[in-house]
Amino acid sequence: MNLEVLDAKAGDYTPFEPTTRQELLDRFDHFVTEARAAIASASDEDFNKIWSMKWEGKTVMTMPRITVLRTVVLNHLIHHRAQISVYLRLMNEKVPGMYGASADEPEFGMTEEAA
Repeated sequence: MNLEVLDAKAGDYTPFEPTTRQELLDRFDHFVTEARAAIASASDEDFNKIWSMKWEGKTVMTMPRITVLRTVVLNHLIHHRAQISVYLRLMNEKVPGMYGASADEPEFGMTEEAA
C-alpha cells in the first residue's frame, strides 16, 4: 500500500530470524496492525492505482492494487494455510480451526445446546 513499484534484487532480502516465539508474534502483530491501518485509510483511488513488481529492473507483474491484495496477498496466504494444514495432518498433529472448530477439536459438530 505504500509503494507503487516493488523492485526486488537478488541478495537484497535478509530473512527475519526470530530467537523467541514472542519475538515472532510481536513482529506479526506489528505488521498486521500496520497493514490494517493502511487498508482502512486507503481511498478507492488508492486501491485503483497501478502497482508493479519488478525483479532486477524487469517487470514481473503490473495490476491495480486491489487486484494485488485479492489475488496475490490473500490467495497466497490461503494457499499456505492449506499447505500447513496438510503438513500438520501428515505429521499426525491436530489441525487448528480456521473458520470455526476443526474436526480435531472437541467442540466440532456440537450444537449450541450441547456446547
